Parts: sequence; structure tokens; C-alpha cells
Amino acid sequence: VSAYNTYSCAAYPGHYDFDDQFNEWVPSAFAIGYPFAYVLSRERSELLVVQISDTSKMELRGSVQDYSLSDGAAIVVQSSLAFVLLNQGFESQSDIMTVLSISRDDPVVHGTYSEIETNVCEGPNSIAVKGNYAYIACPGSYSVIVVDITSSYNPRRVGFIQDRNRLSLISAITAHQASISDEQQASGKDDSDPPYVPSTTPTYVYAVSDVEACLVVIDVADPTNPRIAAYTTVRSLTMPRTTSSVKVEVFHRRSGSDVAECMLADKE
Repeated sequence: VSAYNTYSCAAYPGHYDFDDQFNEWVPSAFAIGYPFAYVLSRERSELLVVQISDTSKMELRGSVQDYSLSDGAAIVVQSSLAFVLLNQGFESQSDIMTVLSISRDDPVVHGTYSEIETNVCEGPNSIAVKGNYAYIACPGSYSVIVVDITSSYNPRRVGFIQDRNRLSLISAITAHQASISDEQQASGKDDSDPPYVPSTTPTYVYAVSDVEACLVVIDVADPTNPRIAAYTTVRSLTMPRTTSSVKVEVFHRRSGSDVAECMLADKE
């Protein structure tokens, strides 16, 4: 996405220019659900569907403009649904997320997640979706919330974790569910070993914080009771006692001209 007068979603050998059809159409976020790119404009409260299967001739396939997309700051696509995160800065807001069906060329709004309690999700800025749950980072309230998206028409919060030190100023979040191969790798087994039966397939949310901790690992195996399983700081490593092994690759945090490595290893 370009920041100049011509706004493009580019991946050579082709590109799509939004100003061919829209005057001052400014994209704010996009997601790929091949063979389509879903491009969001928070100023126009609009979502465009661009076919990208032929990169030499990308074309607009559909769009939707709806008030529930205003302040759209991020978008995630899973299967036939798109999840748009709404952000009004660090001000208190009720509408947090809009869910759309993208099974047709023109997306259709299914439902909106609204938060009625204060100090639960302020300043939401990042979203991850895995399975039946959406995980939303809310740095304004030092929190991460878990939203049940089983019903796209009625998403609802089922879990919530708040930590002023470790979850302040979260800048990014992602989710991962361990597979059998992950469990094998963590245990040191491979395909040549006897049949391997994993004890659990834990689900973790990884949040990057610009303050106290550079990487926080949240165990969301129980979505109603998320808890911090481990976290790293720039100069130290803290690993609370857990029942599951946690493995994270090397993460780099840049502070001025200095680059520090933060690595979380398996617990022995």
C-alpha cells in the first residue's frame, strides 16, 4: 500500500491503482484471502474486494460501504469471514469489531462486537483470529480480550486479561495453535520414533509490547481464563512454571541504534 497520491496494492508483475475509480481513496489496512485481496478504507467506511489471481490484470470484484466499518484499523480473513478491528484512538469506545461474510463478491455485514464495560478494551490496535476465537490487543486498558466468534452474527467476549506492566503499549498480536509436529519438535521426537501421541495441543497468543516486556506469551487454552505463560525483556528472561512447553523463535527489538535479541527457550 503506497503512501503517495496513487494508492496501490502492489506485488509485481502487477498492481492495482485505487485512484483509477476513486478520488482520494486512502487504504488503511488489507488482508489476503487468495484469490482476493480485501482492502479497507477507514475514511470512507468501505471494504474493496480485488481479484489478484492474475497479477498482470487485477480487477475490482466487489465492495461494501457501511457505517460499521468507520475507524477500521486492521482486517483479518479466515475462511468465508472477514474481521475488521475498529480504532478510535485511546478514547473510550463501544464498537470494537465488525464481522463480514465474504462468500460473495460483495461482502455483507453479519454482526458487530460491542463492549459495554469500561476499562476492558480501550485503544484496540491489533487483532488475531484462530478457530472459534478472535484475540484483540487493547493497549489503552493494558489488556487482551478473547471474543467467541462461533456466531458471526453475535460475537461476544468470553475472556479477558489485564496487566499494566506486561501488556502496556502492545503494538502487535498473533495466535498459534500447536500442531502434532510442533509437539514432536518440542519433545525431540521425529517421524522415525515410535508412534507419538501429543499430550495437549495448547493455543498461545503472542503480544509484542513496547514497554516492560518485548514479547509476552499468553496461554489461551482456556479462553475464559487467559493467563501469561511466559514473557521476555530486553535483558532478562522470565519463565513462570507452566504445564506446557513454550517455544518461540528469535525476536528482535530495535531501540535507537541498538538491537537486542530476545529468545524464549523450552522450559526444561
